[in-house]
Amino acid sequence: AGYVSHFIGKGHLGYATTDHLPIRRGFASHFGFLAGSETYAHGGGDANASAGAHDLWRDAGPARSDVPRMTYSTDAYAARFVEIASSHDPSSRLFVYFSVQNVHAPYQDPPEDDRGGPWPDFKLCPNCTYAQMLWRLDAAVANATDALRRHCLWDETLLLFTADNGGIGPYANSHPLRGHKHDPWEGGTRATAFLAGGFLPDALRGQSTGAKLVHVADWYPTFCALAGTDPTDDAVFDGIIRPIDGVDVWPMLTGANASQPRPITPITEVSVMEAAPAGWWKLVTLAGQSQRYAEDAAAVDATDPCLSARQPDPPQPGRTDPVVTAPDCAVCNATRPCLYDVLNDPTETANVASANPAVVARLAAALANASTYYVSGDLSADVMARYAPADNASWDGYLAPCYVPRATATIV
Repeated sequence: AGYVSHFIGKGHLGYATTDHLPIRRGFASHFGFLAGSETYAHGGGDANASAGAHDLWRDAGPARSDVPRMTYSTDAYAARFVEIASSHDPSSRLFVYFSVQNVHAPYQDPPEDDRGGPWPDFKLCPNCTYAQMLWRLDAAVANATDALRRHCLWDETLLLFTADNGGIGPYANSHPLRGHKHDPWEGGTRATAFLAGGFLPDALRGQSTGAKLVHVADWYPTFCALAGTDPTDDAVFDGIIRPIDGVDVWPMLTGANASQPRPITPITEVSVMEAAPAGWWKLVTLAGQSQRYAEDAAAVDATDPCLSARQPDPPQPGRTDPVVTAPDCAVCNATRPCLYDVLNDPTETANVASANPAVVARLAAALANASTYYVSGDLSADVMARYAPADNASWDGYLAPCYVPRATATIV
């Protein structure tokens, strides 16, 4: 589509080989870390770039020169965004994946000279570490959007700000929704998002989309449609052609089309949502009690009765927690699933599965159809034959891909 693309910040997308690094996947530049979480200074390690373990990359190799001066990662990533905006030719198209670390665990204060507050209106904790982290996130977004404006890019910008999951304690939560990150409950899967930028139609600014379901996978085909390029990327698995998961949601968001472009949406490996004009049904085939949250982030265990038996947690590449955590109490499973009318019951308090067997059967079939993992977390033997194990010593202790193309099996 003619865009110059850049990748900044958290990765956690799978980097088995050096060919899976962002710089080898269409991005003109990459600055960030590869894993899912790390401390906020010096690439998760010592200020000495050659001492101990680090996780910080710039383009095709460890970001050794950036480690000593990174005193707070979000500030460094914002500075990189400003560099990109400042040097970009406004006559060409620009895409930036800006995955800032705040406010992901571990909770860490910024350097003392970068702190603000206190903020009395932030009732949760007016001057705690979490508040300071939000302060630096706000500053990063302000610096990025200011750079776009100063360099004549804002008027053509569409900015999507989104989370990838619901909150989790001790500070974040998804009140009044039930559950948290890792759960199939709404508090674990429903995330806050908004659109901004000069490209956004005036009629949409300051408005809420209301009851319109958007899955994170929908942004890829939506952006492709806006850019005028075809998002088709079919995969064949077990002889079945599988299209991409996302759909173009721009007509729905802008009001050009009032209906949902996809009637049934798999949410997790154990939950699925049907968004129909008559109402929204959510089926859950495995879940634990989890918690409900107050505005002050206080958690209260839910009281649904435990089922006498449960099926094992389903496999999912990359899952870090089981669906049902201790105590071993499943409240929904495949033989006794939970069904919720989520528009009228967004806090998931009334299981109406027994009163709607036809809905349960329809959604269970849709979930089963979607549950075959045609995109595996493992690379096939045919693919791996092209690679050799990397010489880990050559990475100087930096987290890195495990394999390199056979022609370059030693990294310099």
